[in-house]
Amino acid sequence: EMAFTGGRGLAVTGGAVTFTDFKATLPYLRLTGGRVTLDGATDIVVDNTRPEKFFDEFGSAGELVFTSGRLDFKNKAHFGMGGANAPFKMTLGGTEVPAVVHCAVEMGFGNETPGTVSEVQLLRGGVVTNDSTWVRFGAGGGTTNVLTVAEGAVVDAAQILIGGWGGVSYATVSGTIRSRNTLMGIGEASDTVVTLEPTGVLAARVHLKEWNAYLQAVLEKQQHRKIMVFRPLYAGGGQELGY
Repeated sequence: EMAFTGGRGLAVTGGAVTFTDFKATLPYLRLTGGRVTLDGATDIVVDNTRPEKFFDEFGSAGELVFTSGRLDFKNKAHFGMGGANAPFKMTLGGTEVPAVVHCAVEMGFGNETPGTVSEVQLLRGGVVTNDSTWVRFGAGGGTTNVLTVAEGAVVDAAQILIGGWGGVSYATVSGTIRSRNTLMGIGEASDTVVTLEPTGVLAARVHLKEWNAYLQAVLEKQQHRKIMVFRPLYAGGGQELGY
């Protein structure tokens, strides 16, 4: 258990580091290379009230393996991996104890270096959630972004974007992706392939501007056989039940 004072945080710049039962409150947590493993009863709070939108983030390059516990990014602390030239790999979950990453603001996973691969694996028990903004998987042109949401894993956010502004994004969903606002399944300037397995759940409203791409995929490219639209169900008191 560690306490960080005077604005000091924790940065890992290389090598392989394992934290077990690690508990800390700190203003920033950065991975700029190497491999970091978090397991046991991990409980890390990153709390930053600075006005800079992206002042703090976890990860720019390297590998994060988070098997159990909780990472909580509060106030202005931003959670993201990737960056301008930073391929990465992140694995959450895989044990009976959930591995939860929670963020109050934006979360982004992807990079912008042509020819690189960024990978996010959510195994059983892996949970990514935020309060009021978006979670984005995929970034710039020329990159390959791979997202796997296994059965028993959850992505829950106000808005979820799969696919960036270029490159190729692949998503395989056997778990649950839940968006309280919109799910943008196809990036505006990227090739995005979303595979929904039999156990997978996509619970979201779909933004209307995506329908041109969906219609083209069915009618012109014949990548799919049909589009199914489920009308929302509402209880008598106006309580939203789902789809």
